Amino acid sequence: RTAAAPARPSARLPPLAPPLLLGSPASESSVAAAEVQSRTAVLFVLARDTAIVPRRMALSEPMRWFFFAYFMIHIPITICIDSFMFPILQQLVDFPEQCRQLTIFHFTTNEDFLVRDTPLWLKSFIAAELFYQLPFFFIAAHALFWRNNWIRIPMVIYGAHVATTMIPILTEFIMAPINDIEADDSFSSEEKRWALVQIYSPWLVIALLLMVTFAVDPEPFPKKVKRS
Repeated sequence: RTAAAPARPSARLPPLAPPLLLGSPASESSVAAAEVQSRTAVLFVLARDTAIVPRRMALSEPMRWFFFAYFMIHIPITICIDSFMFPILQQLVDFPEQCRQLTIFHFTTNEDFLVRDTPLWLKSFIAAELFYQLPFFFIAAHALFWRNNWIRIPMVIYGAHVATTMIPILTEFIMAPINDIEADDSFSSEEKRWALVQIYSPWLVIALLLMVTFAVDPEPFPKKVKRS
């Protein structure tokens, strides 16, 4: 007789989970989770394919053209007015009579004693404006027009430099006495003082605005994404 083969122990399967009943809380939560995942996947694919990347630009188009106009206007002001107050250029360059008359009109009308007397520290500021700022005006206008990102750090440096030079100028005007016969740097009234402060203050505000705007945005002029 042939011995019967020993019976193998049957593998015990784990008990099946009870089917989810339609309308049960577990079924509804599973369907909702699957729907959220599918919608998220669709939005991700759309954003990837269409290159839609939400980004807030610190430098808007109106601001770009405002800065461009600022530098373009500053060029004739520096050449015709500020350079006239530099003594070396007065000896080397034959300025038009209109530049001299415009400067005289400014300090007589607005009582700008700094332009009238031109102290040594102000002459150093004028020298910096002529030999550093004036060439930069052309460079900055070119970069703003063609949307060049390499201008970002030079803009921050320029804004910090101009803001620094404006602080002692405004301080001189704010601290100057009123109706002091013995003092050369005095105003005839408070109205004259604050009128002159209002004339100079925009240069400080624009310089700080330039510095902050280009400092906070690592790419002020983002490149356009090409679709493949």
